[in-house]
Order: sequence, then C-alpha cells, then structure tokens
Amino acid sequence: MKETLQLGEVDLFAVTLGPGSFTGLRIGLATVKSFSATLSRPCVGIPSLEAVAYDAATPSSLKILAALPAGRGELFSQLFSISAEGLPQPLEEPTHLSPQCLLEKVKNLKPLVWAGDGARAFSRMIEEFALREGVKFAGEAEISGRSSADWVIASQVDPLAVSLASLAWRRYLQGKICYAAELKAIYVRPSDAEIKRA
Repeated sequence: MKETLQLGEVDLFAVTLGPGSFTGLRIGLATVKSFSATLSRPCVGIPSLEAVAYDAATPSSLKILAALPAGRGELFSQLFSISAEGLPQPLEEPTHLSPQCLLEKVKNLKPLVWAGDGARAFSRMIEEFALREGVKFAGEAEISGRSSADWVIASQVDPLAVSLASLAWRRYLQGKICYAAELKAIYVRPSDAEIKRA
C-alpha cells in the first residue's frame, strides 16, 4: 500500500513554466507559488519543451525538436541537442509557428528526432512533407532502435510530470532552486485577450 504524504512533508515543488495553455500555466504557477510561499519551501521551474526533449533523449539523439500544440492548429517548438549526461541543451529560443512554417525551417536538419504531442498530432503531415523533400522518414515505433532514417518521431516514454520531476530533482541536487516570487511563465505568444485588444 502506498504511503500518502501530507503537503507539509514536501521539500521541493516543481512546475512547468510553459509554453502551453495560458490558463493552465497561470493555475499551475499560482498553485506552486502559494505552496512554496506558505510553506517556505524551494521550487524549481522547468520549461515544458525541455521536459518533452528530456523524455525523448537517447544516447544516439543528436538533435531533438520538441513540439507542443499551441491552439488554432499551431505549434510551440524548440530545438535541442543532448549532452553526454543525456540532458537537453537549447539551441534556440522557443517559437510559435504553423506546422508548415516549422517544417520549412527544419527541412535540412538531419538526423532529427521529433518529440511531443505536437509532433505526434501532425505525424501524417511530417511524413508527407518528408516524402516530398526526399527526407528518409521512420514511424514512431522505430525510435528505440538504430535507424537509417533522417527523421523519426519519438514515442512518449513517460508522462510529462515524470520528466518534469526528474529534471527538477537534478536542478535541486545542483542547488539550482528558486522561491515563489522568482517563478516566471514562458508564454512565447500573446494571449487571445491581448491580441483582441491590439
């Protein structure tokens, strides 16, 4: 039987910083900030796309393109390399693009691992684009083995929360913690309300 922890027994709080749903990010950050401030406990914020790349990282990964749905058929994405320790290293800032613009942006990157719900949601489009451009494409199931393909789509290994917790624990062991007031969301694009006001 699993032992249940009381909130006061938690030593560290972790939260995704985004990009992602505006409402989800605000609720998640507000919750963790309130727990951290009330209990005087440290916290760690992890960028969502970094957690996606971490879940897809393998020893053979050279570059991983993490992609998450951004609404309206668009994607949040970010390109990562993988360190010798298996940790994602950002090669660019997070972006907000249509799938077609993202495909055009990365069409010359080979080999490339596509990762995240955004990549899986547009897997057919990625495959069709690869075929037109002469890019060797492998399906999602082939990521675990050695592949001669230029592009592969990573299967999700763990829920995002597991990757988040693992990265947060690493940060904690390195002393890279913060307190409630220091947590800041990564939005990448303006909210719908801000767009309507403009």
